[in-house]
Amino acid sequence: MRRIIWAGLAAAGVLTLSAGIFFLYQQNRQKNLQRVSYTEWEIRRLLQAGDYQKARDLIQKTKDNAGPLRPLLLSYLLKMQDTNEEGILKDILESTKDRDLSALYRERLAFYYYTKGQYNKALQELTSITEENFNYPSAQILKAQVQMALGNKSEATKILNTIAEKYRGTYWENLSRLILSEVI
Repeated sequence: MRRIIWAGLAAAGVLTLSAGIFFLYQQNRQKNLQRVSYTEWEIRRLLQAGDYQKARDLIQKTKDNAGPLRPLLLSYLLKMQDTNEEGILKDILESTKDRDLSALYRERLAFYYYTKGQYNKALQELTSITEENFNYPSAQILKAQVQMALGNKSEATKILNTIAEKYRGTYWENLSRLILSEVI
């Protein structure tokens, strides 16, 4: 009987200890999010004031412990002209869990490669953007432009015609037709 009582007390103690640890974890997590939120506000204020070096230093100091605000802090680095855009975009992609946001930054990375003449890398990034992503039409138009830069006019024409047909009566059809008129 005593063993049962002691076992029950031990189980209750472990349960209480676990609940306490979980509570402390949640409390610490909440404090960290509040701290990072304040830091994000401070970074925004520094950027608006044009104090880019202080903003950059604060981002570098905070980004590794920023939790869900990490992609936002990294995107601020993209606003500054002398940054490693490719590295920042890759870092954002690694830390972003939202599928659509990931597709958006993947397209931006593909555009970066396109502007640097790294067309195969651009195509590689664009292949992971599917019809389920909201930015699919714009990614396909970028893909067509990459194909044109590679000299694959027939592939570019095929992509643009597909977008024009699929998105009739929209901006995407108009843009596709405009680019097609320049290709032909």
